[in-house]
Amino acid sequence: MGDTYARDQSRGQPPTSVPAAVTAFVVAVTILVIAGCSSLGPTTTATTPTAAPGSVDPAPTAVPPDIQQVCTRFVVAALSVDTTTDRGPADARVRAARAYGVPELAALLQGHGKDPDWPVLVAHRARVHVSTQPVGDDPPPVRGDEAAAGVHATRVAVGADNWRRQLSDTVAYCTLRRGPDGWKVTDLSFSDSSSTSGAGR
Repeated sequence: MGDTYARDQSRGQPPTSVPAAVTAFVVAVTILVIAGCSSLGPTTTATTPTAAPGSVDPAPTAVPPDIQQVCTRFVVAALSVDTTTDRGPADARVRAARAYGVPELAALLQGHGKDPDWPVLVAHRARVHVSTQPVGDDPPPVRGDEAAAGVHATRVAVGADNWRRQLSDTVAYCTLRRGPDGWKVTDLSFSDSSSTSGAGR
């Protein structure tokens, strides 16, 4: 009877070796998974390559926007003559110098500037309208507080009597200096010397 009781007890309880085997198996699988994941390493470095030294964009050759803008505004003002109020082409240049140039430039431009079209413009009480675009040539590099820029100007004269004339295009080159108030024009020259003159002439 004792043997029967022992057999019944062994049947009623699961063998103690089964849970231990299952636990050992789970632990082994977990260790293998962790080891496998750690061996893969981070994936971001493989999918995000760094730029090669030779792929860096070259330095831009265009004139910085602020410098080009000051030169353009200066040229537009300098060439936008109004014969109904101006005594001569120099008046527009002086206005431009006072607005966008260094103080001494206005005094330098006073009385300067010739325009063979001026008598015809006066006869028609004309105003000159100016449109511009940057000069496409490579500009000289900015050196400290000194810079340069070029503007190609197209001019159209419109008279009070509806007279209209396309004037010769002009290419203007500005020399600029940076001061407390930003970039200012210090000198200018025009490619069409027969219609106007530079500040120093």
